[in-house]
Amino acid sequence: MFAAELASATDADAASRVFETLSMPPGSWEVQAQRPMTTLSAYVGLGGGYSHDFMSTSRSSIIGQVTLMLGVDWTWPIPACRGWFGGLYVPIVDVGTLLSFEPSPSPTERSVTEQPLRVLAPGIFGHINYRVISLMVGASLVPFSRNEEWSPTVRFMGAISFGFPLFAL
Repeated sequence: MFAAELASATDADAASRVFETLSMPPGSWEVQAQRPMTTLSAYVGLGGGYSHDFMSTSRSSIIGQVTLMLGVDWTWPIPACRGWFGGLYVPIVDVGTLLSFEPSPSPTERSVTEQPLRVLAPGIFGHINYRVISLMVGASLVPFSRNEEWSPTVRFMGAISFGFPLFAL
């Protein structure tokens, strides 16, 4: 619905009206806890897990990370538990990959400002939410983890986050 409306906008004012009309209001988690939904959502929190770089067999490590993910979220209510819902989240970008912590980083790592492609982090996470608080478990692929050349890294993570539905899809 969002993409179709935005594509049919003829000018900037029409596009602005689409965003205003379809954006989710504060407290949208209540709707997610009552009926199945598909939304463009953001999740912000803290996570940790295991990282493996496929270009270097010796480059695996434990990681800690701030999560700042944006992606598509499919949610459904948990009928017996008021305020609870579960879902499947597919992030496209995660700005938090720029803020990840590895106990022993590689000496060849480049600075954050030299790695804009690191925010690409498609993945899949299962989550269970109580209101806006979410427990997430899943994996993401960071294709440009070390520099702007192909250097795929898979991260298996768990996170506690705050979920914010932005637009109904």
